[in-house]
Amino acid sequence: MNSFVERTPLSKALMTGLFTGLVSTIVSLFYNIFFRLSTGFPLPEIVNVSSIIFVINLIFVFIGLFYFFLHRISARGDLIYLVITVGVTLIVLWLVSGMESSQNSRYVHDFKGLLTGIFVIMSINAFLIPFLIKKKWFEDFFL
Repeated sequence: MNSFVERTPLSKALMTGLFTGLVSTIVSLFYNIFFRLSTGFPLPEIVNVSSIIFVINLIFVFIGLFYFFLHRISARGDLIYLVITVGVTLIVLWLVSGMESSQNSRYVHDFKGLLTGIFVIMSINAFLIPFLIKKKWFEDFFL
């Protein structure tokens, strides 16, 4: 059976957001394992497997919707999206650098390293959304 499926801009944005969220989740899980094994960071209360899986994917659904609405309201939606993404990334990394999560200075340093790595992974994947949406091979194989 050969059927033609037309993908709307909204479905492309959502599915690309979900795909990049899945990639971010997998890479973040491996980073989390590697980081905890190499540093011995023992505090999994905030950043653990469950929070990585659910929060990252939920965030990327909203990122996909955000991209769609920016692209919809402006002809330069891609540029605006990239500028906002860079700005949010810098603000979040600045906030993480000033965060105090424990009285133990070693735990504070390790927590900042773990959170910074996960945000960098997420930012890289968020930057890819405008480029992936426009690629025909991506649409054919993944959407």
